[in-house]
Amino acid sequence: MGAFTRGSAAQPRPSFGPRWTLALLGSAALPMVVVITTIGTEVGAMPPSTASALVGAAMISVLVFPTLGPRLSRSASVAKSTA
Repeated sequence: MGAFTRGSAAQPRPSFGPRWTLALLGSAALPMVVVITTIGTEVGAMPPSTASALVGAAMISVLVFPTLGPRLSRSASVAKSTA
């Protein structure tokens, strides 16, 4: 039960920077978007133009978010060290 308790005995929560870094690195889900849009177009629930727009947006997130995550973490650690 000790590992699941809250309060002072629990592990400290990560600060804002590492949480955002993890969120940005984990949000690049291009394969999932491709699968969902493929299924959607095959069953006729999604027009191909919408599917291609979603895949394009996912491609941009794969390029931008992993680059942005470490930079956000570095800027947070710099701000923390100067404070």
